[in-house]
Amino acid sequence: MEGLGSVLPGILQIVSGVVSALGAMLQLWRNHKLPIGHRIWVALLAIILTSTFWPHELSPCPPSKSYLLAALIVALFGYLAHRAEEEIWERHGYNQQRKTGTGVPETTEQVLGGPVLTPRAKKLMLENSWTAQRVFDSLHSDIKETFEEDTWTRLVRQQRFLAASSQLAYLIALALLLAFLCLLLGVRLMHRPLSVTPSTDIVLPGGGEKIFDASLQECDNTVVWTIHGSPAKKAKNALGKVEDGFYSAPDLVEEDTELYVVATPVHRREEKKIHILLKAHVPYAKPLPAAGTDDEGKSAEFQVEIIDKQYAWIYEDYVLSGVDGAAFAKRMNADGLFRPFDAIICIGAASREYTKPKDEQDRAERRAKLLAGWVRDALGARRVDVLALKIGRYDAERRDLTPEQTEGERRVVLVGVKNADPNVDLMAALRDAFAKLRHREPILDDFLNHYPQEGWKFVDLRQ
Repeated sequence: MEGLGSVLPGILQIVSGVVSALGAMLQLWRNHKLPIGHRIWVALLAIILTSTFWPHELSPCPPSKSYLLAALIVALFGYLAHRAEEEIWERHGYNQQRKTGTGVPETTEQVLGGPVLTPRAKKLMLENSWTAQRVFDSLHSDIKETFEEDTWTRLVRQQRFLAASSQLAYLIALALLLAFLCLLLGVRLMHRPLSVTPSTDIVLPGGGEKIFDASLQECDNTVVWTIHGSPAKKAKNALGKVEDGFYSAPDLVEEDTELYVVATPVHRREEKKIHILLKAHVPYAKPLPAAGTDDEGKSAEFQVEIIDKQYAWIYEDYVLSGVDGAAFAKRMNADGLFRPFDAIICIGAASREYTKPKDEQDRAERRAKLLAGWVRDALGARRVDVLALKIGRYDAERRDLTPEQTEGERRVVLVGVKNADPNVDLMAALRDAFAKLRHREPILDDFLNHYPQEGWKFVDLRQ
């Protein structure tokens, strides 16, 4: 009963549309002599009425369309056959008196004469513009005077064929309409409402991803995915993108952002919305995105993450200030800091106070390897390349500076890499990206000016 209840509204819509259209076409059916302007107006009215009552959910269902279109075509053929038959009767039919028995009044029946008039009858028709009935009456209802001898002619066979065709066409059109209604019933019974998983509220960091699965059962299961949110942020591509149920957040989220991923079937006015909260970038890191290019024109996209100075390297040591390095790396991973990247470069540097350059070069290399090891362990099973980049010691030696004054030279710096061209010179592309960002962050200007390029080296983590 539940299935029948869901079907009845659609069937009533179809019946209302068809009946209304037939009512609008009734004048054409009864009076084929309407002016052409009236015919066009009535036909348009029929189309408008049918489309008004047409169930929207059936629009993209090709089987239902084809059945109904076939029914309309066959019905039109039946109407044309009926009109052609009427034309034959009009031009060649006549009324004949017939006695049915003694004492019984004569009856009048319409019969069809041969298609060829006698010369005399043809002359009367041409001279007076008479119909065959008028000619027949003027010749004293004498069939032999009006028509040639053979009445079983091709015209009679055409009349009988057209009469049978029009009746058969109406029956076929009715059958097709019933088939259409049955298909509508099947579509309604088959219908399963749209459902999307996961459907609960979701929180994602920058670069986060989520796969949604839409399930429904219709004649067309296509689902269109869109994003609803702030138009201003959407214009700046700050809401991310969704394609075939796969949502990816923007790499950099400057502030907490709410949006909805919306799934909409192409054929039915129903939709499902999933609320997503994009969490702002972590407060302890400053993100600086830029693309870099090597000498051969190959490029990569970088995002420099400069960690707050409260977590800088301790002077002459291999631990971070106020936090365990391995635990801090796990926190960064949990906060989604590493999520958008294909590779992560961990930079190791030493400040200027110490006077033994060889020791400070070794210190920079060890810091790079330590930081890379913490990041790699925090990533766990995630397949992300982790690289250790030693850039050496600050070259402007100052003995009078305290560790507090040089704290900025020991900042933790990570660089995320993505969309790198094959065989790109990563070092050259990275320096190019630093050059584009040096005006926004002094430490990157220091990297380029005070850490000699010959001291920059990717180190092997296995050593």
